[in-house]
Amino acid sequence: MNETRASRDRTKGYFSCAFMMLAFVLPLIGFAAGWGRWDAQTGAIIGGGLFVLLMGTAVLIAFTIENLSWLFTFLPLLSSFVYTIAPDFVPGPVEDAVVVAVGAFFTLTLLVKKIAPSYVLLAVVVTGLYAWFGRDWVPGVVDELALFLLVLLLGFFVYRNYRRRPSGET
Repeated sequence: MNETRASRDRTKGYFSCAFMMLAFVLPLIGFAAGWGRWDAQTGAIIGGGLFVLLMGTAVLIAFTIENLSWLFTFLPLLSSFVYTIAPDFVPGPVEDAVVVAVGAFFTLTLLVKKIAPSYVLLAVVVTGLYAWFGRDWVPGVVDELALFLLVLLLGFFVYRNYRRRPSGET
């Protein structure tokens, strides 16, 4: 039974790595094709869409892995650093910063999945997605402050429950 589970996890890991690598190659081809056929903005939309689709698929597959290895947990961040070292097809540092931020976010969510309960993972994902997409919904700092306090309370709750565990549990 455990060998079957380990085999399934390994297969899922290979598929996730394949989609992650495709997420760094195919968007460049999509960008070039869109730019050559239409214009640079269309190419950027095609490349960005392919990146989000492929990287999202890689992360969704990674979330189904039951026993993540430490190497696989940090693979999104490491691969995003490799992307920044590679020659730039898009001038400027914007796409490099976005790729590193996405890699760091995915690494953080996989790390939290590996070592923390699922509700902590939910807090990290909601906070990260809100920081990317929802920050302009409420003007000023009110929404960021409320989100910070919510995550702080959740962290305090997790810390209190962790301290109450017997010393043999992890």
